[in-house]
Amino acid sequence: MKVLIYNPYRRYITQQRINSVSGYDKCRIVPTEDLFVFKYAFNECLSGETIVVFFIENETDMAFLEDMNSKFVDIKLIVNHPDENDKFRARILKLYPRFVTVSDDCDRLLPEVVPGLVRQQLQD
Repeated sequence: MKVLIYNPYRRYITQQRINSVSGYDKCRIVPTEDLFVFKYAFNECLSGETIVVFFIENETDMAFLEDMNSKFVDIKLIVNHPDENDKFRARILKLYPRFVTVSDDCDRLLPEVVPGLVRQQLQD
């Protein structure tokens, strides 16, 4: 099981809390800050055994995520986007993520969602 995180601006509190799932024996956290590194790391992921946490900061990130969507087969996707950018929300929902959060809520919600998905995945 792998949790692949794209977090270009290193939201410290969120990253630290998500890393709390690393206590699970069969779970590995892979943080990335660069789209190229994310894509490389994603290509090493196994279908059905990966959770992707993706922070969208701008149009480049959004377009990249849309391009990667065809590769997200049996991947649990969690997306965070800037609150002020409603145009991303409709595009994100077309990707069928498990969870969507906005920047204002991510430090409160993501630390609860990611461990819950990890526990669920490890039980299956």
